[in-house]
Formats: sequence, C-alpha cells, structure tokens
Amino acid sequence: MTKPITGGCICGALRYEIDAEPMMAGHCQCSTARSRRAPATPA
Repeated sequence: MTKPITGGCICGALRYEIDAEPMMAGHCQCSTARSRRAPATPA
C-alpha cells in the first residue's frame, strides 16, 4: 500500500486524503485561497 497523500485549502475548510494517484487537481475558490494566489502588483 502506498503512503496516503493529504492536503487541503489554506482556509482549513477543506481537507482530503487519497491513497491512489490523483486523476485531476484544482484550486479552492474561497476568498482566502484566491487572495493568496493573486499575482503581486508593482508598487
């Protein structure tokens, strides 16, 4: 058996654990996750 892969959203609302290769990946759409993925803007 392979070691489980765990993860979740930075806000903590979503957590997961899988024991097989992932078939797809995505991004959480909560406001915390969206603000963390926002590109830096020049000052």
